[in-house]
Amino acid sequence: MNKAQKKKNIIIDIVGWISVLVFILAYLLLVLKIVSSDSAIYHLINLLGAVGLVFFGWQRKSQHLVFLNSFWILIAIVSLVVIYFAGSYGI
Repeated sequence: MNKAQKKKNIIIDIVGWISVLVFILAYLLLVLKIVSSDSAIYHLINLLGAVGLVFFGWQRKSQHLVFLNSFWILIAIVSLVVIYFAGSYGI
C-alpha cells in the first residue's frame, strides 16, 4: 500500500468515526431532552451521520451499512419535509 492509499484510508476511517460520534450525539441530545424527536435539528444531525456512514460503507464495500443508512437518510429527509410543512422547526 502506497502513501496516498494510506492517507485515503485514514481519511475514510476519520469520516466513519466522526459519523458514529454524530449519531451518538443525536441520541444523547434526545435522551437529555436538549432536542426533541420532532425537531429539525435532531433530524439534521441524524442525516449528517447517515450520509457520513453511507460514504464510509461505500468506500469499505459494506453493503449492509450502505443499505441501513440509506434508509436512515430517507427517514430523516421525510421527517424534515413533514416538519417544514408543519411549520415547527423547534429544538
